[in-house]
Parts: sequence; C-alpha cells; structure tokens
Amino acid sequence: MDKKGFCIWFTGLPSSGKTTIAYALAPKLEQLGFAVQVLDGDEVRLRLSKGLGFSRADRDENISRIAFVANSIVKSGGVAITCAISPFRVTRDAARAEIGHFVEVHVATPLDECVRRDVKGLYKKAIAGEIPSFTGISDPYEPPLHAEITVPTQTQTLEESVNLVLGTLREMGYVEGGRVRPHGGVLVDRVASSERRATLLNDARSLPTLELDADTASDVENIATGLFSPLTGFLGAADFESVITKKSLESGVRWTIPIVLDVTADQAARLGARFVLTHGERALAVMTVDSKYHGDKRGFCQGVFGTTDGAHPGVARVMRMGPVFLGGPIELVGEVDGPLRQRRLTPARARALFDQRGFSTIAAFQTRNVPHLGHEHLQRIALNVCDGLLVNPVIGGKKPGDFRDEVILAAYETLTDRFYPRDRVVLATLHTWMRYAGPMEAIHHAILRQNLGCSHIIIGRDHAGVGSYYDPFAAHRAFDELPGLEIQPIRIAEAFYCNECATMATSRDCPHGDASRVSVSASQVRAALADAGVTLPNRMRNEILDVIRRFDAPFVAAPQPTSRPLVS
Repeated sequence: MDKKGFCIWFTGLPSSGKTTIAYALAPKLEQLGFAVQVLDGDEVRLRLSKGLGFSRADRDENISRIAFVANSIVKSGGVAITCAISPFRVTRDAARAEIGHFVEVHVATPLDECVRRDVKGLYKKAIAGEIPSFTGISDPYEPPLHAEITVPTQTQTLEESVNLVLGTLREMGYVEGGRVRPHGGVLVDRVASSERRATLLNDARSLPTLELDADTASDVENIATGLFSPLTGFLGAADFESVITKKSLESGVRWTIPIVLDVTADQAARLGARFVLTHGERALAVMTVDSKYHGDKRGFCQGVFGTTDGAHPGVARVMRMGPVFLGGPIELVGEVDGPLRQRRLTPARARALFDQRGFSTIAAFQTRNVPHLGHEHLQRIALNVCDGLLVNPVIGGKKPGDFRDEVILAAYETLTDRFYPRDRVVLATLHTWMRYAGPMEAIHHAILRQNLGCSHIIIGRDHAGVGSYYDPFAAHRAFDELPGLEIQPIRIAEAFYCNECATMATSRDCPHGDASRVSVSASQVRAALADAGVTLPNRMRNEILDVIRRFDAPFVAAPQPTSRPLVS
C-alpha cells in the first residue's frame, strides 16, 4: 500500500515512559519502510524552544512548535513521533486539528510509579518545592479523554507496549499486515459513557422495565461491547427476515443467527417505545424500539436449524419464545455479574491483549466440552500454524447431557496452565447460549471470533451439531457456501489415536482403518467418572478426569429454563 505520513503523539506524566517507548518503536517502523523522526521533548526544549519557560503561555508555544514540525514531517510522507508531556487537552486537540493523521497515545503510568522511576530526582525536588511549575505536582496534567491508544506501562513490558502501539496502527490502516477487521468494518461500542450513563439511569426511573434471563442479558452485553458487531441492538423485522432467508442482514453483511428479543403481546403493549432491560433487578441497558413484529418462529427454525422438529434443542427453545419480537438499538448502563465471568474478554480487550503479545495470527477454538486428546491435537496443530491460540469455551444455556460450564472451565484451566505455553495461549470465556445450529452456528461462531481479533477458527467434525441433524462436515462447506468473512477456517477432520501409527492422527494423515482408531465417547467418559480406577489412555488425560471427578454433578441434568421476561 502507499505509505502515508502520520503522527504518533505520546503524552503522559514526566518519567511515564514516553521517550523509552518512542525510541523502541521508531526502528520497528523504519524496518517497515517508514521515514521516522522522533521529536523528544527534552531535545526540542534545547534546540527548537530554547528560552521558553514553563508558564502556561510558554508551554502552549512549545507544543505549537512541536506540532508545526510534526505536521511538516507528516506532509512529506514521514512518521513524526512526539514525546513531550503536552499536559493540556486544548493544545493537544489543536495539534490534532493541525496535523490530521494523528494518533494520540496516552502513556498512563500512575504518579507514584513515575516518582519511583525518576532517576534524575526531579519529582523529589518538585515535592520539596525546589522546582516550581512541575507537571503532576504543582502543575496540572489533563489526561486524554479519547486517546486512540492507552498504554498501561506499569503492567506491561516495553516489548508489550511497543506491540500494542504497532497493533493498533495496523488496525487503523497506517501499517500493513493489520489484524482482521471487525465484521462489517466497525467495532460497535454501545456502552454508555459515564455522563451518558447518569442521564440514562435518571431516565430509567420513569421507564417500564423488562427482566431478562442470563442468556438474553449476555446477548445485550455482547451487542454493546461489539462481540455481535455490526449489530447495535436486537434485530428488526427487515433484518430478521433477511437473516432467516438470505443468511445476511438487510445491508448484505453476512449474518446467520437471529439475535432477537421476544415478549408476549401484553408486554409489548405495556413496554412502549423505550424501556429498561434489567437483570437481577438491576438496570442493564436502555432500549429504544424501532420495530415491533410477530416473529415467524417456524421460519426461524427452518432457516437456522434446517428443521422444525421439536426434538431439536434449538427448535424447542425458539418455539417457547413469545410471539412478539422487539427490535432496536440498546445502550449499556450496567453489567452482568457471575462467578464464571472473570475470564470474559470484550473484543477491545482481546485485541489489545493480542497486540501486547505480538500476535499477528490467532486461531480460535470453540468448545462446549471438556478437553480430550482429540481436542488437544487440533489445538496443537493450530499452534503450529498461528502465533497464538484462543481457547474460547461457551458459557451459557446448553442441552441436558452437556458438561456444566464450571466443569468445562476448570478442565481447560488445568490443560492450559500445565500443558500449554502460557505466552501463546489465551483462555477466555464466551458468554452466549448454544443454538446447536450446525453450519449456521459455525459461521456465527466465526464472526464472533473475528470480532475478537482472531484470524482463524478451528472447525472440526460436526461443529455445533446435535444428534444426526447435520452432515458431520456441513460446517466445513458452509464457509465456501456463505462467503463474506475475513476470518479463515482451519478445517480439520475428527482426531483420534491410531494404534498402528502410535500417535494422535486424523483421517487425512492416517492410512489405517477403524479397527486401529481409538476415539473418546461420552459413554466412556461417564464410565470413567463412575469408577476412580478407570482411565482413558490415549483418549483423555488423567489430570482432566481428576478435575471432572471433583464435581458431584458434572453434566447438565435437566432442560435449563428460559425465564419469560417480566414487565413492570
């Protein structure tokens, strides 16, 4: 691509690490073919701004001169990296307006850490009153309100900080080789700012409320934080019809699973055009209704699950939905609590974490089960293809006979902590409910992982399937039949242990027949759990069996109820 000039404007307290990061970043950009000039605040003071003091007027003039030089560098196609304190928002905003291609980086190091790092002893002198007008002590520092990048140096290595900046520059299009874009091109953010949240909560006092079950509350949070990008709310009538018939939103963007809010007719009438979504009787979001319609539930089932058979768990759940669907945008004002949410990652946090670790390619592994050696084999294949692996178990409603969420998470914590390289594997939970929609859900799962910043997703045998409703490799074909995603599937057949090969294998690299192949089954796991003396050699690690045995009831025992929304 044609390289365009841009300015990286570091700002932060004295001794926060601005200059250190700037000089570590500069050679990385030079290696990518950019002409880079670092405008060090101390050097500028000695050369360009000699004679200026530290009054407000002199500080503003110093920043104005830096902005002028930076703009000249940017106009000539170079990269200007500035690392002056630039304590005032108004002068930074003026620099942004002058330069245009401007990336503000807030080096957000706490004051006490800056004091600790100060080898020159300037803070000590300022605290003693020996240095007047010292930023952070006797002069104010106004942190950015909307910096493109925030670098928490206290919790990062220098390399992680540089990778975070580089990764964001890639996502912004300034540097080649960027992470996959969010689905639809923009990462949705419907989380209300603190000021907006106060306004919405005040409004909420006079609005009707709708109490949500845990799965629908997770849907709300997923919309607001961008996991369901490009959705900004629950689907309206036109988008719903387009998804179930065309497998895309009305805009043409690929989408395969309707994200809907269902209510009774009485509730729809009483809620009106604007209401509060609550969970645990606490405000979660405010919704504005722009579409109210009678959802075609049979069409929903046929279009998504390929069947209307009530024995299908996804069909059964949809058919229990209320007759009226409400569509419209939401604004998040609260959050969903829960004991299994500590490992939840929003797309913004996931992308920042991948940048910190220097991952360019990340494979996602979707799971609703505890890990056996077949799963582990697929994951290790991905680790040899990509920079990193995201193990991303689904936490939410599941069918009877599936492992409970806390069992799955505990088993994967053992696997990733003890048997995987910690610097290359991220274990994070995905809070949504299983639809068991086979190929349609495989596409949906891929979209969510693309929004998290993953470049690849592992698609194994019978992904998101149930019973015999889907061909075991229908999900493999779905990515060819339903294009429109940037994330790429890693299609792998079922893994097993081959007695002849004496290793884990798949049908693509093992020539032996079924008699030589050892796979793990649910009945084998249940038998092993019932008898502590039973093991599953070449099928499941004993350490994983031990974790499962810690739980008295490791399986979902009965259909999980879907609470009807309540209105008040």
